[in-house]
Amino acid sequence: MEVTLHPKAKEFLFEHFVPMRKVFSDVLGQVETDYISIALINQTGQIFFLSSKPSIEQNLIEKNLWLLDGCYQSSFFSQDKPKLWSELPHMGCIEVIKQYKQIEPGLITGISIPTEYDSYKAVFSFGLKRITPCIQNKISTHCEKLVAMGKYALRQIQDYLTFPDKQPYTIAKPKLELIINNQVTYEHTPG
Repeated sequence: MEVTLHPKAKEFLFEHFVPMRKVFSDVLGQVETDYISIALINQTGQIFFLSSKPSIEQNLIEKNLWLLDGCYQSSFFSQDKPKLWSELPHMGCIEVIKQYKQIEPGLITGISIPTEYDSYKAVFSFGLKRITPCIQNKISTHCEKLVAMGKYALRQIQDYLTFPDKQPYTIAKPKLELIINNQVTYEHTPG
Protein backbone atom coordinates (compact mmCIF):
# COMPACT_ATOMS: atom_id res chain seq x y z
CA MET A 1 0.00 0.00 0.00
CA GLU A 2 1.37 3.37 -0.99
CA VAL A 3 0.97 5.93 1.79
CA THR A 4 0.18 9.55 0.99
CA LEU A 5 -0.25 12.53 3.27
CA HIS A 6 -3.87 13.43 3.96
CA PRO A 7 -4.56 16.93 2.52
CA LYS A 8 -5.52 18.20 5.99
CA ALA A 9 -2.77 16.36 7.90
CA LYS A 10 -0.62 19.41 8.64
CA GLU A 11 -3.45 21.69 9.80
CA PHE A 12 -5.05 18.84 11.77
CA LEU A 13 -1.90 18.58 13.93
CA PHE A 14 -2.58 21.93 15.63
CA GLU A 15 -6.27 22.48 14.88
CA HIS A 16 -7.40 20.53 17.95
CA PHE A 17 -4.30 20.90 20.08
CA VAL A 18 -6.08 21.84 23.33
CA PRO A 19 -8.40 18.81 23.56
CA MET A 20 -5.60 16.52 22.39
CA ARG A 21 -3.23 17.95 24.98
CA LYS A 22 -5.80 17.16 27.70
CA VAL A 23 -6.09 13.56 26.52
CA PHE A 24 -2.35 13.05 26.09
CA SER A 25 -1.68 14.52 29.55
CA ASP A 26 -3.73 11.62 30.96
CA VAL A 27 -1.42 9.03 29.41
CA LEU A 28 1.99 10.73 29.35
CA GLY A 29 4.18 9.74 32.25
CA GLN A 30 2.57 6.34 32.55
CA VAL A 31 4.99 3.53 31.79
CA GLU A 32 7.68 6.26 31.76
CA THR A 33 6.60 7.78 28.43
CA ASP A 34 7.47 11.39 27.59
CA TYR A 35 5.98 11.61 24.08
CA ILE A 36 3.22 9.87 22.17
CA SER A 37 2.38 10.09 18.51
CA ILE A 38 -0.38 8.24 16.72
CA ALA A 39 -0.30 7.86 12.95
CA LEU A 40 -3.54 6.69 11.38
CA ILE A 41 -3.60 5.32 7.84
CA ASN A 42 -7.05 5.02 6.31
CA GLN A 43 -8.18 2.44 3.76
CA THR A 44 -7.17 4.66 0.84
CA GLY A 45 -3.61 4.95 2.22
CA GLN A 46 -3.87 8.52 3.51
CA ILE A 47 -1.97 9.24 6.71
CA PHE A 48 -2.57 11.84 9.40
CA PHE A 49 -1.12 12.32 12.87
CA LEU A 50 -2.16 13.00 16.46
CA SER A 51 0.70 14.00 18.75
CA SER A 52 1.57 15.21 22.21
CA LYS A 53 4.31 17.33 20.52
CA PRO A 54 2.89 18.21 17.10
CA SER A 55 5.99 20.23 16.20
CA ILE A 56 7.85 16.93 15.70
CA GLU A 57 5.40 15.74 13.05
CA GLN A 58 5.20 19.24 11.56
CA ASN A 59 8.96 19.15 10.94
CA LEU A 60 8.70 15.68 9.40
CA ILE A 61 5.88 16.87 7.12
CA GLU A 62 7.49 20.19 6.11
CA LYS A 63 10.78 18.51 5.26
CA ASN A 64 9.07 15.48 3.64
CA LEU A 65 10.89 13.23 6.10
CA TRP A 66 7.70 11.36 7.07
CA LEU A 67 8.02 9.61 3.68
CA LEU A 68 11.40 8.22 4.73
CA ASP A 69 10.62 7.45 8.39
CA GLY A 70 10.65 3.68 8.84
CA CYS A 71 7.55 3.57 11.04
CA TYR A 72 5.38 4.90 8.19
CA GLN A 73 6.58 2.30 5.67
CA SER A 74 4.06 -0.39 4.77
CA SER A 75 6.68 -3.07 5.47
CA PHE A 76 6.52 -1.94 9.12
CA PHE A 77 2.86 -1.09 9.72
CA SER A 78 1.60 -4.16 7.82
CA GLN A 79 3.19 -6.51 10.36
CA ASP A 80 2.53 -6.60 14.09
CA LYS A 81 5.94 -6.42 15.77
CA PRO A 82 7.13 -3.42 17.80
CA LYS A 83 10.46 -1.89 16.87
CA LEU A 84 12.77 0.54 18.57
CA TRP A 85 13.30 3.70 16.55
CA SER A 86 16.95 2.68 16.13
CA GLU A 87 15.81 -0.55 14.41
CA LEU A 88 13.55 1.11 11.85
CA PRO A 89 14.81 1.51 8.28
CA HIS A 90 14.79 5.28 7.75
CA MET A 91 15.62 5.04 4.03
CA GLY A 92 18.93 6.91 4.04
CA CYS A 93 17.99 9.73 6.42
CA ILE A 94 18.76 8.19 9.79
CA GLU A 95 20.61 11.18 11.23
CA VAL A 96 18.15 13.82 10.00
CA ILE A 97 15.11 11.92 11.30
CA LYS A 98 16.89 11.27 14.60
CA GLN A 99 17.61 15.01 14.86
CA TYR A 100 13.92 15.95 14.62
CA LYS A 101 12.40 12.98 16.46
CA GLN A 102 14.89 12.52 19.28
CA ILE A 103 17.66 15.08 19.69
CA GLU A 104 15.65 18.33 19.43
CA PRO A 105 12.82 17.15 21.74
CA GLY A 106 15.34 15.61 24.18
CA LEU A 107 14.29 11.98 23.77
CA ILE A 108 16.87 9.22 24.25
CA THR A 109 14.96 6.33 22.71
CA GLY A 110 11.61 5.44 21.28
CA ILE A 111 9.46 2.54 20.19
CA SER A 112 6.82 2.25 17.48
CA ILE A 113 4.08 -0.36 17.57
CA PRO A 114 1.83 -1.11 14.57
CA THR A 115 -1.75 -2.20 15.22
CA GLU A 116 -5.30 -1.90 13.92
CA TYR A 117 -7.84 0.63 15.16
CA ASP A 118 -11.35 0.55 13.69
CA SER A 119 -10.84 0.77 9.93
CA TYR A 120 -7.33 2.24 10.28
CA LYS A 121 -3.82 0.91 10.38
CA ALA A 122 -2.34 2.66 13.40
CA VAL A 123 1.24 3.25 14.46
CA PHE A 124 1.69 4.19 18.11
CA SER A 125 5.07 5.80 18.76
CA PHE A 126 6.35 6.49 22.24
CA GLY A 127 9.43 8.55 23.09
CA LEU A 128 11.35 8.32 26.35
CA LYS A 129 13.89 10.59 27.99
CA ARG A 130 15.68 7.66 29.57
CA ILE A 131 16.39 4.08 28.61
CA THR A 132 14.25 1.43 30.28
CA PRO A 133 14.91 -2.31 29.98
CA CYS A 134 11.22 -3.05 29.35
CA ILE A 135 11.29 -0.88 26.22
CA GLN A 136 14.75 -1.91 25.02
CA ASN A 137 13.81 -5.59 25.28
CA LYS A 138 10.31 -5.00 23.87
CA ILE A 139 8.71 -7.03 26.65
CA SER A 140 5.29 -8.06 25.35
CA THR A 141 3.31 -7.14 28.47
CA HIS A 142 4.90 -3.68 28.42
CA CYS A 143 4.13 -3.24 24.71
CA GLU A 144 0.54 -4.34 25.36
CA LYS A 145 0.25 -1.59 27.99
CA LEU A 146 1.55 0.95 25.49
CA VAL A 147 -0.97 -0.16 22.85
CA ALA A 148 -3.77 0.01 25.44
CA MET A 149 -2.67 3.58 26.32
CA GLY A 150 -2.69 4.54 22.64
CA LYS A 151 -6.13 3.07 22.02
CA TYR A 152 -7.47 4.75 25.16
CA ALA A 153 -6.15 8.09 23.90
CA LEU A 154 -7.74 7.53 20.48
CA ARG A 155 -11.14 6.74 22.00
CA GLN A 156 -10.96 9.87 24.16
CA ILE A 157 -9.88 12.03 21.21
CA GLN A 158 -12.76 10.71 19.10
CA ASP A 159 -15.14 12.02 21.78
CA TYR A 160 -13.81 15.54 21.10
CA LEU A 161 -13.34 15.62 17.34
CA THR A 162 -13.86 14.02 13.96
CA PHE A 163 -10.84 12.65 12.12
CA PRO A 164 -10.04 14.59 8.93
CA ASP A 165 -10.97 11.75 6.59
CA LYS A 166 -14.44 11.55 8.19
CA GLN A 167 -15.17 15.27 7.99
CA PRO A 168 -17.72 16.32 5.37
CA TYR A 169 -16.24 18.00 2.36
CA THR A 170 -18.12 21.20 1.63
CA ILE A 171 -17.45 24.02 -0.72
CA ALA A 172 -18.60 27.36 0.61
CA LYS A 173 -20.07 29.59 -2.07
CA PRO A 174 -18.91 33.19 -1.85
CA LYS A 175 -21.55 35.80 -1.07
CA LEU A 176 -21.58 39.44 -2.01
CA GLU A 177 -23.48 42.05 -0.10
CA LEU A 178 -24.16 45.45 -1.60
CA ILE A 179 -23.45 48.32 0.78
CA ILE A 180 -24.20 51.84 -0.42
CA ASN A 181 -23.02 54.84 1.61
CA ASN A 182 -22.24 52.61 4.59
CA GLN A 183 -25.84 51.42 4.77
CA VAL A 184 -27.00 47.88 4.38
CA THR A 185 -30.20 47.57 2.43
CA TYR A 186 -32.66 45.19 4.01
CA GLU A 187 -35.22 43.25 2.11
CA HIS A 188 -38.71 44.32 3.10
CA THR A 189 -41.37 41.69 3.02
CA PRO A 190 -45.02 42.57 2.82
CA GLY A 191 -46.58 41.91 6.05
